[in-house]
Amino acid sequence: MGYIANVQYAPFYIAADKGYFAEEGLDIGIRLSVRNDGMKLVGAGELPFAVVSGEQVPLARAQGLPVVYVMHWWQKLPWRWPRWPTRISDTGRSGG
Repeated sequence: MGYIANVQYAPFYIAADKGYFAEEGLDIGIRLSVRNDGMKLVGAGELPFAVVSGEQVPLARAQGLPVVYVMHWWQKLPWRWPRWPTRISDTGRSGG
């Protein structure tokens, strides 16, 4: 996973916390690392898989790393950008 614990990784944190991986016989560890380290470690056989952004796979393959893309896990990002209302009427409050 990326080097910053982020909401996009919530399914992994929750599944590990609730024991879902263990129920399937998977002994996992969550390791946050520099963005490109995951592909290098998988390509070198030091990790069985990594959660990376999609563009990293073709870039790694172009460098000769024997990696494959196996899953797309977000159809839409799980968060939204908050904003302040631009007008008082946007808040749903009536003026005074």
